[in-house]
Amino acid sequence: GATEYEEGAIEQFVDRREQALEQAEHVYNLLAEGRGLDTDALGDIADAAMKDLTEDFDLFNCLGVNPHTDRYPVRHSMHVSMLAMGIGTKLGLDQTTLKELSMGCLIHDAGMLRLDEQLYSTPGPLNPVEFLEVTKHPVIVFDMMKKLERISSRAAFVAYQIHERCNGEGYPRKRQGSQIHFLSKLAGVADAYI
Repeated sequence: GATEYEEGAIEQFVDRREQALEQAEHVYNLLAEGRGLDTDALGDIADAAMKDLTEDFDLFNCLGVNPHTDRYPVRHSMHVSMLAMGIGTKLGLDQTTLKELSMGCLIHDAGMLRLDEQLYSTPGPLNPVEFLEVTKHPVIVFDMMKKLERISSRAAFVAYQIHERCNGEGYPRKRQGSQIHFLSKLAGVADAYI
């Protein structure tokens, strides 16, 4: 049968995710202002997500696959991270790998904040010039991260390659198949779904 939750349990779970979102916004703002990456905060968000994932796998994933349109790109990145962690758990990834996956997903769209907001806030398809501009955001975030020593290379690759596609039609480098890191492929599935 269906699991019954204690009164207030779901609200507490949602509140913890909203607190994590506040932390993620802080991380994005620091990056956008050129003040670096708060890897401690990023790690705390990933650790809290791991705890919530362990506490209630189904609820964690249900919240992750129900995206909101507000607070883009931070909230989108949070949901991508949640779904990617759920997929990674089912694939048997260890905790360290799940944390790196989460961190890469959390910051994958941070470069968007350095672009004109109308590129990602206006509904409808982008024209070719606008799309070309959007394809720069993984390079922007990667450039921000490569100056940092405290982020793992796997987390950086997730953020950089999440928009690549096995058929070579992704961006920023049009990589194919084995040229794309496994965790980036996994993150790309979550990103495409959300």
